[in-house]
Amino acid sequence: MKSKVMHIVVGMCSIFLCASMAFGLDLDGGPRERKVRDRTKKKERTEKIRYVKVKGGLDTLIKVAQSNAELAKELKEETKSFERINKAIMSGELKTGEKGEDISREYGLPVIVLEGRGTGPDKWVYKPSEDDYFKGDKIYLYIDEEGLLSGWDAEKKQNEEE
Repeated sequence: MKSKVMHIVVGMCSIFLCASMAFGLDLDGGPRERKVRDRTKKKERTEKIRYVKVKGGLDTLIKVAQSNAELAKELKEETKSFERINKAIMSGELKTGEKGEDISREYGLPVIVLEGRGTGPDKWVYKPSEDDYFKGDKIYLYIDEEGLLSGWDAEKKQNEEE
């Protein structure tokens, strides 16, 4: 859950930052001023800083919003893939010997693929988007050199107080 909140906060900050650049808004909401030393009169004066709209600034803002929507879609799909794989394992639907291609087509792509490179099978990692890689729920599928499922492991989330 922390991960989703963090993604939303970062997304909102990036949108606000792009808006401030695109529309000449000041980040604290007020007009910016700076103190300048006038050398001819030998005293300080305050002058307002002008903001200029950036050409194509609105396009940048739109692209940021679209990329945030794509990120949210990918995170949702990551969780769905984990849930489909978990359900298939629990129901006995997933069997060793199945082709890796068929598994990814039916249940979704893994979040990470750790290649065995001749030292063992490839390890496909599935996890829900709200869990992190170190403490959250994960399912590992082992795909051998022929591209077939040779086994799997599941790792459950550890309690926070442990």
